Amino acid sequence: VVFPKLSIITNISLDHTNLLGNSLDLIAQEKGGIIKENTPVLVGEKSNATIVLEDIANNLNSHFFYSKECNYDSDLKGYYQVNNINTCVTAIGVLNNLGFHVSQSSIVEGLKKVVVNTGLLGRWQVISKKPLVICDIAHNLDAIKIVFKQLSLYKENKKIILGFSKDKDVKSIISFLPKDYEYHLCGSHNSRILNPEMLLNQFIESGFFVRKHHCSYDAYDYLIQKNNMDSLILITGSSFVVSDILKYLDKV
Repeated sequence: VVFPKLSIITNISLDHTNLLGNSLDLIAQEKGGIIKENTPVLVGEKSNATIVLEDIANNLNSHFFYSKECNYDSDLKGYYQVNNINTCVTAIGVLNNLGFHVSQSSIVEGLKKVVVNTGLLGRWQVISKKPLVICDIAHNLDAIKIVFKQLSLYKENKKIILGFSKDKDVKSIISFLPKDYEYHLCGSHNSRILNPEMLLNQFIESGFFVRKHHCSYDAYDYLIQKNNMDSLILITGSSFVVSDILKYLDKV
């Protein structure tokens, strides 16, 4: 049994439903299992479901916190990282009040070098500028919505290399995807990834321009050979799909 100084729950979203439950309240109840008696708990993003976490903390006499807004520069450029940075800095504040000593300068310098210091990969990772190629492991509807919001700011034609694990709510994700992008469905050598053949008809029937490929690097090579130098290529949908391309391009 682990007895933490602080428990942190980043957010509550519909993901890993086969393990955590098929509703936000059930997932919150499951995630709330890390809250320990008389131990502070920090939640990164407030939502309707986090009231479940508040009740658990109250019953365990644990101080409950939500992240505060911060304003720090970082080498993490994904929109969603703003919430993660807020959670991180708020956590440091809670820990400092418990007797730890993390200086303001350490926070500033650390956030500027997260990728260098940790080797973090696949989080709005730009692997090429001509063409512009970005990898992001967004793999559920909430994460994909944030990634595509950031993507919409770019003027280039969008080519999306996309693959999903078998446990994802693919139907909801497909219903959200913009129809004016070009989609390249891919599989992976990892058996947890859906065969793109199983997705192809859903995309065609929904009115998408779509092709299927064996793996993400096959889709990437196809697009490069088609001279898409002025396009934006996004590789997303799964950590396995992103891992395949990073290994192929020797970026790991």
